[in-house]
Amino acid sequence: MIEQLCKTIDPKQITYEAYTFHSYAVIEGAKVPMFYSDLEEGIWEYDILFREEALREKLQTRGPFFVQLDFESEDAKEESMQLLEQCYGKNAMLLFATPMEFEETLQKMREIFYLENEAGEMEGIIRFYEPDIFRELMYESYKEIHSLFNNIYCYWCEEKKPQTVVEYRYTPKGIGYRKTDLTDKETS
Repeated sequence: MIEQLCKTIDPKQITYEAYTFHSYAVIEGAKVPMFYSDLEEGIWEYDILFREEALREKLQTRGPFFVQLDFESEDAKEESMQLLEQCYGKNAMLLFATPMEFEETLQKMREIFYLENEAGEMEGIIRFYEPDIFRELMYESYKEIHSLFNNIYCYWCEEKKPQTVVEYRYTPKGIGYRKTDLTDKETS
């Protein structure tokens, strides 16, 4: 199952103009036992979504974490597979692909994470990376979720049905989606 998930989110599967894509995850470490220890010992580039130093220090072992996945070398692919296996099924992660590099993508995820009022002041945070919340956001108006998809090729979100992920894309007609059965069969 996890091998099929890795094949699904491997950025080499995406051919779109002249861009090279990267796969990332936003993960709620508090829902995954020992996640922070594994993250520290792993090869991934990662950061916490909080900007404020006091919150970063207080929640450094819980996250939420922004992680760049790597499917290039066999070792990196194996570690990424282990990370996905550890997190899958816990309503704790959102996967996505973008041509943006790590720092630029981290800033975008922080922009989504922090909610601002009309005056541009910080009003709260949104756990958009939890599949239950992300799926609900897809029912919002086209205009309101546009920022979620700006420079993001697609998101992958685990479905309530076990062993299924849904790929969400922003299209001229609305949010398009495609379900993938991780037991190796594709459905729509």
